[in-house]
Amino acid sequence: MTNKITQSWQKFLRESKQAVKEKFAPDDFKDVYNTARMAHVGQTRRDGSEYFSHPSEVSNIATKYYPKDHVVRLAAYLHDTLEDAPGATVSSAEEMEEFIRGSIQDPASADEVIRVVRALTHEKGGDYQSYVIDLLGDVPTLRVKLADMVHNLTDNPSPKQKAKYASALNAIAQKTGGNAPQGISDNHWNTLMSLIEDRMSEEVWDKDDGEYQASVVKPTKAKMTREELRTAIRETIVRKLSENSCCNEEVLEEAEYQGKKVTLNDPIRTSGESKKFKVYVKNDKGNVVVVRFGDPDMEIRRDNPEARSNFRKRHDCANKKDRTTAGYWSCWQWRAGSKVDS
Repeated sequence: MTNKITQSWQKFLRESKQAVKEKFAPDDFKDVYNTARMAHVGQTRRDGSEYFSHPSEVSNIATKYYPKDHVVRLAAYLHDTLEDAPGATVSSAEEMEEFIRGSIQDPASADEVIRVVRALTHEKGGDYQSYVIDLLGDVPTLRVKLADMVHNLTDNPSPKQKAKYASALNAIAQKTGGNAPQGISDNHWNTLMSLIEDRMSEEVWDKDDGEYQASVVKPTKAKMTREELRTAIRETIVRKLSENSCCNEEVLEEAEYQGKKVTLNDPIRTSGESKKFKVYVKNDKGNVVVVRFGDPDMEIRRDNPEARSNFRKRHDCANKKDRTTAGYWSCWQWRAGSKVDS
C-alpha cells in the first residue's frame, strides 16, 4: 500500500475541496462514531483499557486544532479500523469500508474519508519514518497522524515509542526548516515538539515497540453473516454499557462543550491533570458539564473481583445515582466486568 498522493487526489483537491467540507450531514458524525466504536468492540490496549478510548481522544484532539475540518474529525475516529477490525469485528477491509460508506450520506465525502483512513494504515514492518514523510502534502491525513501522535505521547508512551516519534518528527522538521508543515497549525506542531523535548515517564509496559494499533487484543473471530455481525456488535455495545445497574441508563451521544463537540457519558483518560479521568455529562438543567475523577498516582488492577467488590461496598456505589458527581463515575469504573486500569 502506498501513502503517496495520487494525481486523482490532487485533482480532487483542486475541484472538490470546498464541496466535500459542506456535504457532511449532522447524522454523519454520530453514525461514524458508532461505526468506529463497533469496529473496536472487544478490543483492548496493552493496559487492559477499552481500545476505543484512543480513536475517540484522537478525534477530540483533531477537532481542537482543526474545528472546521470535518474529514479529519471523522477519519480520526476511524483511523485504526482498517488495520484492527478485519478478522475481528468484520471479515475484511473491504467490508469495513462498506460500513464506513454506509455511515456517511454523501458518496464523495465518504470516499475522501476512506482515502484518508487507507493512507493512515501503516504496513507492519515498513519504515515508519518514510511512512510519515510520505504524508507531507496530504494535509488531512497528516493532521490525523499528528493528532494520533499527540495522544500516544501523552498516554504512557514507551521509551522506544517516544524515540520513534522523535525521529519521525525531526525528519519532518528537516524538510520544513523546523516550521510546522503546510496545513498543520503552529499550536499543534509546537505541542508535538514540546512533548518530544519534555522528560516523560520511563515506565515500559513490555519489550515490544509499536503504536497502540499494534497492541490491540482482538477477540476470536466467529463465522457470522453480515446481519448477524451487525446484531452481535450492537448487542455487545449495549452489554458493555449496562454491565452494572448504576450505569444501564447511560446513552452515548454528542453535544457541545465550550465550542467543541464532545461525547457524553464516555470517560476518557487525561494527562498532567489533578484527576486521571474526565467525562462530559448533562446536568438537570440540560447543560453540559465536565466531571473529573480518579487519582492519577494510583494504579490498581480491577480484574480482581474481591477488590472490586470491596471498593464498591466501601464507597456505597449502590446508592451513587448522580452522574454529575465524581463518586458516580468512580463507581462506574469499578462496575462488574470492568478491566480499565485506574
